[in-house]
Amino acid sequence: MLQHGFTDSLESWYEQGYVEELQDAYQLILIDARGHGASDKPHDPAAYDFQSNVTDILAVLDALHIPTAYFLGYSMGGQIGFALA
Repeated sequence: MLQHGFTDSLESWYEQGYVEELQDAYQLILIDARGHGASDKPHDPAAYDFQSNVTDILAVLDALHIPTAYFLGYSMGGQIGFALA
């Protein structure tokens, strides 16, 4: 699971070469955090707390039937990772 930083999107992982370097060794899951990239953009500021982002990540993993995963995040993505832990 790769989680981008604040004001960024999952595209940054491609632009910085992470996807190319990691795709042969790992099944990569990239999602845009709420309000970023192609994700939903709720108008309620309360929808952007870290627990909501954690819930989104867990929903993706559950939908893909993935019980455990490595997580790599930077900036806001790192904070989401700590909340996930």
